[in-house]
Amino acid sequence: MPPRKQVAFVLLAAIAMVQCHRQSAPPAESGNNTASTPPVRDSVPASLGATSGDDALSTFMTRASWFGETRASVTGVFGPPNQVLRHNFNNPDDTTIVDTAVALVYDSARFDFYIRTADHTDIFSTADISAPRYLRGAQIQLGATVSAVRRLFGDTITDSTSHLVYSCNECPVSSTHAEFWFLEGRLTRVLWQHGID
Repeated sequence: MPPRKQVAFVLLAAIAMVQCHRQSAPPAESGNNTASTPPVRDSVPASLGATSGDDALSTFMTRASWFGETRASVTGVFGPPNQVLRHNFNNPDDTTIVDTAVALVYDSARFDFYIRTADHTDIFSTADISAPRYLRGAQIQLGATVSAVRRLFGDTITDSTSHLVYSCNECPVSSTHAEFWFLEGRLTRVLWQHGID
């Protein structure tokens, strides 16, 4: 396996291991009736043209990441997390180096980072959000309809669904994507992941 793919694979495995310690969905905030347990996947990732779909995905992820892309920026905006999860793993390019996956877990959000031991750089990898206060700045907000999300990505399918996935076709790392969960046709949870190189 090429080193670039190994790093992405190891990071995804580390995040998956950290996520084993997490509930299936973040609890609802007080007064927020949009959170729900994510339904079983029932849809195939939407395929889009590389230009419109990739541009829409990039724009969505940039605007949705209004809180910044470091642990310091996230805690500066939202305060201390309820829980910090850490998982160490060997860097696939140099197994003598141990890197770290860190998750900042809040009441209705989770932010995952890959920390390189060599320079202690935070690499923002994933946000998983199910409360409006964490999603400011994004073109789509919790409570949006399935059709509004599809329209944002240029998706012309009209079937109802409880889950949509939009992947980046021309990104250097194939794991870059966004996922959207719906309950009774309304958006209740959003996850976006930057592929790690």
